[in-house]
Amino acid sequence: MQSCEHGDWRGFTIRRVKGGANMNIAAPSVSEKLETKWRGKLEPLLKDGEVIWGLAKATSMRPLLEGVMVTNARVAAFNFVSDKPEKVFKVEVSADDIGECTLTGMQKRDLRITTRGGETLKFGTLGGKHDPEFVVPLIERLRDFGVADDVRNQVRTLEQQQRIDDEVAHQQAVAEARQPEIESQARRARVPVVGPVMADKEWKLIEQYCREGETPWFVITTGANGLLAAFEDRLIIAKTGVIAGYMAGALGGGRVTTFPYSQITNIEFNSGWMNGVLEVLTPSYQGSGNHDYWRGSNRGRNSASDDPRTLSNCLPLLKSTYTAALPRLNELHQKIIESHQTQVTVEHVQPSAAPASTGGLVDEIERLAALRAQGLLDDAEFTAAKQAAIARHS
Repeated sequence: MQSCEHGDWRGFTIRRVKGGANMNIAAPSVSEKLETKWRGKLEPLLKDGEVIWGLAKATSMRPLLEGVMVTNARVAAFNFVSDKPEKVFKVEVSADDIGECTLTGMQKRDLRITTRGGETLKFGTLGGKHDPEFVVPLIERLRDFGVADDVRNQVRTLEQQQRIDDEVAHQQAVAEARQPEIESQARRARVPVVGPVMADKEWKLIEQYCREGETPWFVITTGANGLLAAFEDRLIIAKTGVIAGYMAGALGGGRVTTFPYSQITNIEFNSGWMNGVLEVLTPSYQGSGNHDYWRGSNRGRNSASDDPRTLSNCLPLLKSTYTAALPRLNELHQKIIESHQTQVTVEHVQPSAAPASTGGLVDEIERLAALRAQGLLDDAEFTAAKQAAIARHS
């Protein structure tokens, strides 16, 4: 437990509070009760190894101050208007940054400290007429000694730890910011691509036409002539970028056409020695039989209506690219066929209680035969349905 003693210093009475190697001294204007109150609030806010050397009243309206504290590491003016620790110290200067300590005002009690960088800090007006003689020597001693080694080491450790924490937080923020990009790259890596390596802008174009959580199940790229992306129920042919857009007759823009599988009647490939044209046929786009690259070369792009680079349903590509994509195109043909199939369900109705006439049985068998002739029933279904009809009419 710390003890107090009274003594005389420069002609006035002071209290010295003995606390080990350091003595914490309250200025004459600070009562024991006020000192105890301040110490109880200030000591939890000190750095590790920091010790209060002196406390004095110091008032100011801007900023609002009620006291000044001198420790073995800094000079700090404070108030306790707010309970938040970070708002207690209003003005402070490190021991290593103290340049000159001066007193101004008519009564020479306005405490000013000029930093080594030339900035003047105002620490308020000291409370009693003897307080300046008490506070100034403490500040000058602090300036001469500098920050205590144990405090300096602790501050250095805290600064290093803060830098580490800041770097970790920065890396986490970068990782979180890149997470959508990483997930996008992972989705892209799962998509089979036939043709030249796709640029990021081509992927972004495809992603604009993806539904939520959707990716194409394969892509054909041609470089300057555009691309084809196949989804589960549709495909798109995109001709964008400077070259592809120009060749498609859309300079500065491009063309992206969506073809639902249910509207595709066929997919044709017309090839030459090295090049060819993949053509998607629908009721709106029928094969023209003209896939000559150079036929429209002397015309404006929008006038070259027979140029496969202009046609929205055509994708010029190398024959080798088509060959590499053929397994996927076969799967695409199957998806198109399945999208056109009509499901036929034959229901077996329980026989009614009333017997049917012989004429009714003949009519029913004729109807079943007509369904088989139309291809709606195969032989096995026809036989089963006929036997059921006979059983009902027996």
